[in-house]
Amino acid sequence: MNQDIPSFKELIFSKWLPAALRIGISYNDFWSLNPKILNLLFDAYRSRKDEDNKIMDLHAGLAGVYVREAVVSALAGRKHKYPEKPYAMQNVSQELSGEEKFKLWAEEFNRRFEG
Repeated sequence: MNQDIPSFKELIFSKWLPAALRIGISYNDFWSLNPKILNLLFDAYRSRKDEDNKIMDLHAGLAGVYVREAVVSALAGRKHKYPEKPYAMQNVSQELSGEEKFKLWAEEFNRRFEG
């Protein structure tokens, strides 16, 4: 057999099993899964991690906004005030157009008839 090409057993124990254990698949469950399902689980794990990374990135960006506000408030004195409430809790009132109001009313009205 060619020494450059790993055997199926080597691939399982050096690549597939460690990867499955890293994403939380138990040793016993690993042996009951087929490669198609295992790939689906790997893809779902990657998607979940990508989503977690996006959320962490948003949190880091928001933290940067608050740090910037603190620095500007400290350097500008009374010219710039640090926000009293978190941005997400500030009242952002935006007038809805007549079309948007009707659409919201129609959705609420139709919701009454849904099972």
